[in-house]
Amino acid sequence: AEWPLRPGSCPEGQYYKSNCMCVKCPPNTFKDTIDRQTSCTTCPSMSVSTAGSAYCTCMAGFYWNEGECHLCPKGSVSKPGSLECVKCPLDSSAVNQGMACKCPTGQGWSWEGENQGECRLCLPGTYLAGDMTSCQPCPRHTTSDVGSDHCICPAGKFWNSTKCQNCEQGSVSPSGALKCQTCPTYFSSNGTVCECPNGEVWSWDSNKMGSCILLDSKANARVKLLLGFSVVLIVLIFSLIATLIIILLMKKKKRDGRNSGVNVLNIPYAE
Repeated sequence: AEWPLRPGSCPEGQYYKSNCMCVKCPPNTFKDTIDRQTSCTTCPSMSVSTAGSAYCTCMAGFYWNEGECHLCPKGSVSKPGSLECVKCPLDSSAVNQGMACKCPTGQGWSWEGENQGECRLCLPGTYLAGDMTSCQPCPRHTTSDVGSDHCICPAGKFWNSTKCQNCEQGSVSPSGALKCQTCPTYFSSNGTVCECPNGEVWSWDSNKMGSCILLDSKANARVKLLLGFSVVLIVLIFSLIATLIIILLMKKKKRDGRNSGVNVLNIPYAE
């Protein structure tokens, strides 16, 4: 498209053509001055532009300044087409060809606008680990906690960097395991628990470590828990009864005190 020439010059992104007309610069060229320049400048390597551009779009990790693409300083990053770089957080480095900063485990780099970015905790259902720069969605039928570096697999599977993987024959795992545990020698498994000898049962502890324990041991543990609860309940009941007795005694004492006074009006006179 062509426009009538403004007095004396053409705007940025346009060059002067005969017959006093201003024409848009072709794609992959630019013009950042207001003058009678009769051609546009070709974009430097590692950059592109659309028609009528006043500057070229540099690759990520570079910024545009004075007609050239400059490499961002060490420890800073940029989006494609940036005019300046963003400094990474303390003790962080640039990754992904200078487009993002490396964040702590469970956090991903997030851009806000053209020249602002920060590390943010991964949302539930996403994770970030290793050389990843952005939080990734968990596979189907899995989930994750906020700020997680892995997804939670069902029992019988374990998290293998980017997916859930079945435990090998003769090994088991609880839900959320990062590795499988081999069953004791000669024990078989169904993927979730090891089959124990008669009189024993497979049990997982709080650290996701499993072992065979005596049925009596498990029953005893439950009995101890119930006994402990019963003792606490009994103490509370006796405390409540004692409090009620004290309140009733105080009320009775107060009532007896009022009734012990002598009413002279009711005493008969001797004749």
